[in-house]
Amino acid sequence: EGTENERLAHYGLGWVYHKQGIYHWAARSFGRAITGEDETSRKALYYKAVNEKLSGRYDLALGSFQEFGRRFQDGFWIEEAYYEWAIVSFEIGDYVAALETLLDLVRSETRLQNPGQVFTLLGEAYFANNEFARAIEAFEYAEQITDLDPAIKRQAQFQRGWVLFQNQAFQTAQPIFENVYNDDPRGRLAGEALFWSADAWY
Repeated sequence: EGTENERLAHYGLGWVYHKQGIYHWAARSFGRAITGEDETSRKALYYKAVNEKLSGRYDLALGSFQEFGRRFQDGFWIEEAYYEWAIVSFEIGDYVAALETLLDLVRSETRLQNPGQVFTLLGEAYFANNEFARAIEAFEYAEQITDLDPAIKRQAQFQRGWVLFQNQAFQTAQPIFENVYNDDPRGRLAGEALFWSADAWY
């Protein structure tokens, strides 16, 4: 007790609880490893928030992600923390907060490692907030990223088709759904894409 080893022990114990799926205990242990602004504290705060989210304590997770945003504006795991923070806001139905978090991230000087993932979630948040034109723009941007994981690109493309379909632009949406299906006929989105392609024709 009272040494740096105690803090590292709490951090390690957090991982043990996390691996066992005891997320509320993991969050508590990671919380005990936060003592300042150093690397261990940054990691512990991030994992504390993630485990609060996994345990269904979105109120606590939101507070921890907000604290992370206040404490750290650059360096590692900024993108991951802001992305998870936006997901928490999105899942509790606070689409405006999700948009603000994602826009803060994309407007920052952070070089995004997974821009397609970020812009796809941005599009989904715009769509949920009934901002359809901006949703389409975000999905189109995600599709245009050259080194994007094909699965994420298909997801963005499907979501763009869905926004158009919801706005009754059936002729524009149909070839998008068809393309998602043709690109990966056995993929996760294939069945839905084929169904909505047919429905758009109808």
